[in-house]
Amino acid sequence: MRIKQKSPSERIMRALAISLTVMVVWILVWALVLKLCNRDDMINNYYNLKDMSLIDRIKWDLIPFNYRGSDDLIRNQIIITVLNCFVLAPFGVTFRYIFKKTNLLRDLAFCFAFSFAIETIQLFTPIGNPATEDLITNVFGYFIGLVFYYVFIKRLSAKWGAFIFTLFNLAAVALTAYSVVTTVEAAPLIYQLITRSF
Repeated sequence: MRIKQKSPSERIMRALAISLTVMVVWILVWALVLKLCNRDDMINNYYNLKDMSLIDRIKWDLIPFNYRGSDDLIRNQIIITVLNCFVLAPFGVTFRYIFKKTNLLRDLAFCFAFSFAIETIQLFTPIGNPATEDLITNVFGYFIGLVFYYVFIKRLSAKWGAFIFTLFNLAAVALTAYSVVTTVEAAPLIYQLITRSF
């Protein structure tokens, strides 16, 4: 049985998809866990959470879409929920190029595990707030990316697909470089927050 060889454009698309996925993973960790290394946000969040026990923090966001606080705060929480629906959307596109066969359960398991890891990191550090709704909306984002792929990306020629992926990669490289620099600059603060020695 003869194995079908991939064309150069298919190999290029797969390489671009892999590199984009790696950078998106880092950018999401930077944005969701490190809060874009914003000093004021990290310090304020630290003071809000430092006196709460682990059990209290689990109860705090155990019920999804349980918005609390002032009207402005609730409005911000709703906006964040909507944005979270698009967080893992890139995986719905890039997984189509990385893997040879479509496997919905495998992709969903990866998205859930990745989102769960982020929420767990936030749970055991005073950097962010874990939330069950994030797990739901992040996995939903994968479906958004999948729909986008089948409705738009799949209809493009290999040349146009590679061009668009290259543009996304260049933007991701710039954002990744910026995120690495800000993380290094914020490293002492991050260490203090994680060790609770602030």
